[in-house]
Amino acid sequence: MIALRQFKLASNEEIVTEVVDFADSDHSLVIRNTLKIVSMENMATGQRFFAFRPWVLFQGDHTHVQILNPNNIIAETTPSKDMIKEYTKNLEAFKDHDLNNIDETRKEMEKYFEKMAGVSINIDELSNDSAKDNVIKGPWIYPGSDTIN
Repeated sequence: MIALRQFKLASNEEIVTEVVDFADSDHSLVIRNTLKIVSMENMATGQRFFAFRPWVLFQGDHTHVQILNPNNIIAETTPSKDMIKEYTKNLEAFKDHDLNNIDETRKEMEKYFEKMAGVSINIDELSNDSAKDNVIKGPWIYPGSDTIN
């Protein structure tokens, strides 16, 4: 039986995942469809925001499994009903969104920078020549930060 669990890891990451099986030899967990919880805070307003992101990149066909070493688990809990609802909604969105293709990922990143910062970039050009000035100027979210390297 597949169980949905929420883990706090030694790396300070928090993940929600399907536990598929337990390895008897070292008590490792076989997991899949793992999403990490990313939290952000607006210091000016004191608001806190949460989002889900894939825990392991390019594992989007959802047949991949990961092995989680139990020594990296600090805490384990059953996710709340609201957490399960958000996890399910985000998991379906990631399944529908084909970012397993590196070219699609690049296009999405370029669209994001254009939309959020009004900066037109070509990801391939940035990665091809490290001697170029790879600093992107723009109005970023965090006060005092106006560049991305």
